[in-house]
Amino acid sequence: MRDKFQTLGVSALTVLLVACGANATPTPVPTIPPPTAAEVTPLPSATPLIPLSPSNRLGPIKNYTVYYGVGQAEALTKFDLAIVQPKTLTADEVRQLQAGGTKVVAYLSVGEAEGNRPWWPKVDYDWILGRNPNWGSLYIDAGQVGWQDLLLNEAIPHILQVPFDGLFLDTLDTVDVFPKTLEGMVTLVQRMRAAYPQLILIQNRGFSVLDRTAPDIDALMFEAMSSNYDFSAGRYSRAEREEEPNRVREAATKHGLVVLSLDYAVPDDLATIQWCYDRAHEYGFVPYVSTINLDRVYVHELTAAEPNPRPAQVLFQADAEGNALVTVRLTNWGLADANAVPIRLLTGREHSLLAQTTLDLPSGQNLDWEVTWPNPPEALTLVRVEAGLDPEHSSVLETTFQASQITVNLADQRLRKDNGDDLHAQRLTTPPTIDGDLSDWAALSPAATIDQSDQVGWKETPETQWDGPSDLSAVAYLGWDAEALYLAARVTDDMLQQQLWGEGLWKGDHLEFWLDTALQSDFDEATPSADDFQFGFSPGSQDGSAPADFAIWQPALLRADYESLINYASQFVADGYVIEARIPWRLLRGVTPQPGLALGVAVDPSDTDTPKRAAQELIMSTAPASPAHWGDPTLLNNLFLEEVEP
Repeated sequence: MRDKFQTLGVSALTVLLVACGANATPTPVPTIPPPTAAEVTPLPSATPLIPLSPSNRLGPIKNYTVYYGVGQAEALTKFDLAIVQPKTLTADEVRQLQAGGTKVVAYLSVGEAEGNRPWWPKVDYDWILGRNPNWGSLYIDAGQVGWQDLLLNEAIPHILQVPFDGLFLDTLDTVDVFPKTLEGMVTLVQRMRAAYPQLILIQNRGFSVLDRTAPDIDALMFEAMSSNYDFSAGRYSRAEREEEPNRVREAATKHGLVVLSLDYAVPDDLATIQWCYDRAHEYGFVPYVSTINLDRVYVHELTAAEPNPRPAQVLFQADAEGNALVTVRLTNWGLADANAVPIRLLTGREHSLLAQTTLDLPSGQNLDWEVTWPNPPEALTLVRVEAGLDPEHSSVLETTFQASQITVNLADQRLRKDNGDDLHAQRLTTPPTIDGDLSDWAALSPAATIDQSDQVGWKETPETQWDGPSDLSAVAYLGWDAEALYLAARVTDDMLQQQLWGEGLWKGDHLEFWLDTALQSDFDEATPSADDFQFGFSPGSQDGSAPADFAIWQPALLRADYESLINYASQFVADGYVIEARIPWRLLRGVTPQPGLALGVAVDPSDTDTPKRAAQELIMSTAPASPAHWGDPTLLNNLFLEEVEP
């Protein structure tokens, strides 16, 4: 339930689409949430709730929501309780909700430290026990008096500048990872109650300390009572926990607590949502179901529905022989698992059958079906996908194909203007060894030099300073061959700060690399799509606490499916670091490499200078307008693939 620290391409979930035959096993891909469910009256509890203690500050509620986004304040009026991030609502919005009877409670992490919080710079590294790999936050020893004082005297007063009714205490279950922190966590909750006797306090999980914290809290959240979320696969699933709900109900009855259940599911997976609600009602808990990012307000109308597998997207790419590789992305946002779903791919105005198969589509999941289309016609052609159990429930997608989607007329290429200098990648006769040693690149001219004040593209605050090339600068090299695109960079940075890795590495020193692999097909689109890639390459930390690593934030890909394909190495040098990477074209969907082809590109060294801080502070770029407008491909440079000189 951590805050999403930055609007990322997200995220953190990634997949590679590997070519296969028409009837081969499709590749699972991350779920893409559909639009917010229809707003209807929230479903009330179906059974009597647990009797509450007379001193309970929350009081009886019929429904609640957890919302960490912004811009949906009006939707929160439908609920008796709203749990939000401190920055989700303005003070006036909180007062308006309270006037309408909604109690508003703000998030506070008590067992982990998060780099985006105002009190983060005062975190002492002696308090840190490790890192949470899913969210990038740092486990904290709650027994440290300094940590307790920081929360009580700075964090909570800062949050309560907005008139929240209470605090939602997350990450108490750090005690399960580090049992030595148990006594300190109990003391911390007790100190909070003593310091803020009127606040509503809601504890998330932390069952191992519940008997001792229960006298000082008003409600307990049972997160993931009936569901699981697999961070590595980006997949939702059901969970049939029985022992824990009984223990929670027993403890809540003993102490007169409200119990909230929070589960995760794809918004249209009504069967799972209904199941989560029913299980919560069975125990007398107040249910809510959302997606893992908690960035939308969902009000569920639970009615029967048929399984609804449907195509979500069709992508085209050329293979080595110039044929079209058609990727049909299908998703099942239906009521239940759909087995043996017939799928047909038809082309032309006459709907000629190109390929067909049957697929098993688990509820709430996406799959890719890939078909080779030999010698696709040059003219504009209709492509039709039919997916469904029967004609009544079949889902049909119609799109169009044009040869220019996979082959580019180089003479007619449109190019970016006024975004910065063009970059050039030279065709390599011998690929470089990916070892962090740039001697392989000595004969090539740099593709870009980033060392001027007008290349500063983003600053965390207006007061953030760039102190010249020694503070942050870079020289980048690009090359290519038939198999891959190659990137190398020498980054100058006088203060190296990196504490994280994986998808969280953006909060420390690193190099970002943007590619628009289908520049012509969506030239005027200002939002990123499946052909726009954002890479991050980190040297790690000099003390070895954070390893060198890389990530893809855009598009949404499963790390397990791309990390084995990218070769990456780095080295620390006297005044910075070197990175070197090989990115295969098979990962960069939509590219048929050829001399003269133009792609979109930006090379962005990123800087963090404050010691013991995990946050992005300054970005320089070959396309200086792009960092302040995340993901806008129209602001990238041109990158030309060049033939090797004789």
